[in-house]
Order: sequence, then structure tokens, then C-alpha cells
Amino acid sequence: MRLILLIGFLLLGSCAANQPLTNPVTWYLVNSGSQITLVVQDLVCNRRYNNVRVASGREAQLQTCGDENGEAHVRYRVDGYASRSSPWTTRRVNPDARVFVQ
Repeated sequence: MRLILLIGFLLLGSCAANQPLTNPVTWYLVNSGSQITLVVQDLVCNRRYNNVRVASGREAQLQTCGDENGEAHVRYRVDGYASRSSPWTTRRVNPDARVFVQ
């Protein structure tokens, strides 16, 4: 019975992850330091993006859900072992905005 419930929750979770974004907002993470890997949490649609890699001197395009004002509401932090001591940074992001990280 537990196995059936687990499979059911996994199937529901995979269906939710494939749902289209609500009011999508495209924005960019810009890295001015050495290569970094981030965890990004979309606070509008409650989605998590793991292993977002941004090479040194590059930018990574993200598309997340937008709120009623057309802004993304996200939080991010360094991924991996360093994340235990790294606090979350929370931001509202306008379409096509650049967010600088390092």
C-alpha cells in the first residue's frame, strides 16, 4: 500500500513539474566571478531549479512564473556543500532584467 501511495505522489509531482509557466518572465543570472552553481526557487509557482550553472563571465537565461504585476519573485543561493552556510537571497525581477551573482 505504501508503495502505491509513493508511486501516486511521484506521478502527481511529475505532472505538476510539466505544467506550463503562469505569466512567464524571462530574466538572466550574470556571473562576474568564478563558475558558480545555484539553487533557484520560483516563489510564484513554487518550483525549484537545482544545479543552475553560470560560467565565469557569462549569463544564464531563466524563465520563471510571473505575478500579477508581470514580475518574477525568486530566491537563490549557492548550491552544494557551501549552501549550508549561504543564506537565501530573495528578489523581485522584471522581465529581461540581469541579476548579478558571484
